[in-house]
Amino acid sequence: MNTNVNHTRINSVEYVIVDPVKIGQRIQTLRKENHMRVTDISEQLGLTGPQAVYKWMSGKCIPEMGNMIMLSRMFHTTVEELVLGESVS
Repeated sequence: MNTNVNHTRINSVEYVIVDPVKIGQRIQTLRKENHMRVTDISEQLGLTGPQAVYKWMSGKCIPEMGNMIMLSRMFHTTVEELVLGESVS
């Protein structure tokens, strides 16, 4: 288990705490690693403009699940890696 991921335990059930800022940072890092512009991402996702991608990267909100899946495919990673920053074991 990755120690960078926040977990909390309630009544012996472990929950993962999703951090929108960290997701945004990962999106920005993966975008740069894949030599993509924000407009490239918004066009491939069929968005009307780049505003949503900028909001994701700033941590103001997170992508909907369908967009999260498409982002993981664009960046050649998994949704879990994108959301939590950890690889599937």
